[in-house]
Amino acid sequence: MKKEMVEISKEELDELRWDSLVMKALRAAGVDNWDGFDEAISNLPDNL
Repeated sequence: MKKEMVEISKEELDELRWDSLVMKALRAAGVDNWDGFDEAISNLPDNL
Protein backbone atom coordinates (compact mmCIF):
# COMPACT_ATOMS: atom_id res chain seq x y z
CA MET A 1 0.00 0.00 0.00
CA LYS A 2 1.35 3.39 -1.01
CA LYS A 3 1.59 6.08 1.69
CA GLU A 4 -0.38 9.26 1.09
CA MET A 5 1.84 12.33 0.86
CA VAL A 6 0.87 15.85 1.97
CA GLU A 7 2.61 19.20 1.82
CA ILE A 8 2.83 21.54 4.81
CA SER A 9 4.90 24.60 5.63
CA LYS A 10 8.08 24.33 7.70
CA GLU A 11 6.37 26.49 10.31
CA GLU A 12 3.52 23.99 10.65
CA LEU A 13 5.97 21.06 10.73
CA ASP A 14 7.93 22.75 13.51
CA GLU A 15 4.70 23.33 15.46
CA LEU A 16 3.68 19.69 15.06
CA ARG A 17 7.10 18.54 16.23
CA TRP A 18 6.92 20.85 19.26
CA ASP A 19 3.41 19.68 20.14
CA SER A 20 4.58 16.08 19.92
CA LEU A 21 7.51 16.76 22.26
CA VAL A 22 5.21 18.52 24.74
CA MET A 23 2.76 15.61 24.70
CA LYS A 24 5.58 13.10 25.26
CA ALA A 25 6.92 15.16 28.17
CA LEU A 26 3.46 15.47 29.75
CA ARG A 27 2.80 11.74 29.43
CA ALA A 28 6.22 10.99 30.93
CA ALA A 29 5.28 13.22 33.87
CA GLY A 30 2.05 11.27 34.38
CA VAL A 31 -0.46 13.72 32.90
CA ASP A 32 -2.46 10.77 31.57
CA ASN A 33 -3.35 10.02 35.20
CA TRP A 34 -4.68 13.51 35.93
CA ASP A 35 -8.40 14.21 36.37
CA GLY A 36 -9.97 15.33 33.13
CA PHE A 37 -7.31 13.81 30.85
CA ASP A 38 -9.59 11.06 29.52
CA GLU A 39 -12.39 13.56 28.93
CA ALA A 40 -10.08 15.92 27.05
CA ILE A 41 -8.77 13.09 24.86
CA SER A 42 -12.30 11.84 24.16
CA ASN A 43 -13.17 15.33 22.84
CA LEU A 44 -10.53 15.14 20.12
CA PRO A 45 -11.82 14.55 16.59
CA ASP A 46 -11.72 10.95 15.36
CA ASN A 47 -10.90 11.83 11.76
CA LEU A 48 -7.25 12.86 11.98
